[in-house]
Amino acid sequence: MNTNWPASVQVSVNATPLTIERGDNKTSHKPLHLKQVCQPGRNTIQITVTACCCSHLFVLQLVHRPSVRSVLQGLLKKRLLPAEHCITKIKRNFSSVVALSGNTSLNGEDGVEQTAIKVSLKCPITFRRIQLPARGHDCKHVQCFDLEWYLQLNCERGTWRCPVCNKTALLEGLEVDQYMWGILNAIQNSEFEEVTIDPSCSWRPVPIKSDLHIKEDPDGPLAKRFKTMSPSQMTMPNVMEMIAQLGPGPSHYPSGPAQHGGGGTGGNPGEYGGPRGPGSPMSDFIHPPQLSHLPDIPVVLLSQDKPLSHGINDPLLPELANPDELLSYLDPPDLPSNSNDDLLSLFENN
Repeated sequence: MNTNWPASVQVSVNATPLTIERGDNKTSHKPLHLKQVCQPGRNTIQITVTACCCSHLFVLQLVHRPSVRSVLQGLLKKRLLPAEHCITKIKRNFSSVVALSGNTSLNGEDGVEQTAIKVSLKCPITFRRIQLPARGHDCKHVQCFDLEWYLQLNCERGTWRCPVCNKTALLEGLEVDQYMWGILNAIQNSEFEEVTIDPSCSWRPVPIKSDLHIKEDPDGPLAKRFKTMSPSQMTMPNVMEMIAQLGPGPSHYPSGPAQHGGGGTGGNPGEYGGPRGPGSPMSDFIHPPQLSHLPDIPVVLLSQDKPLSHGINDPLLPELANPDELLSYLDPPDLPSNSNDDLLSLFENN
């Protein structure tokens, strides 16, 4: 379900009117976040309507928003696509990728011209060097985006579309590319911004254009730096090394406990299931904030004409879990997944 606020609806909490962000179209409406106007004990929500809204449901949810960093660490553990799978996927899609990106000719040692694709080491979101290479499960291209920046972007926008091909790339379908990560680790020098990859998945760094004018001995150090490297010659980083590289890093958002949210017609995983809005530090997952006051908060829902009969008297969420448990619904990478219901249920009280 998507959030959609009819123009005739206004909401106030504890006598404080709330501003509803309706956006430019029906799909850009956002849920209301009630944390700032809630108080311990009794809270009252008043819904005022000036026209019939029988086609809509009002949903109140208690949600815990994991920090981007904690989701990132969970994705590394659950959605790392091993290098051999990455290579198989690239080979499988190679011809279609070449057709879309244009041919690049390389002369092999035997003098036979072969086709290769050029892949940027820069994220299409930030145009900075990729740190955590990722793609959506349905993406056919080799080009990756930076996973952390993609999550940060969708914290605000929530469209979950690949910045390369514009296909849907939801949280549960993201894949971390170990092969591309190995290439990035092998090329630490900032003078390289692209690599070429041939049909066998051997790759070679492409120097920045200014370096191409440098004349040097064909057998000199510059030529050796541009030597083609096969997958068997690469050292692939493992999951723990990847997580160690991330470090504890602070979230771009202030930490905070669980939050209350209301929406027009409920929410989808992009709204409640992803790392939207203020995040929570790692300690919040291991030692969750106290929720003992929640059963004592009956929420009264009122319309202009008559009160709604139901309220919330039961705990809204089970005790918060650590990141591994939060992401335990994810399937192995590069396999068909039907985990949308599992993703949604993770953030709802069943």
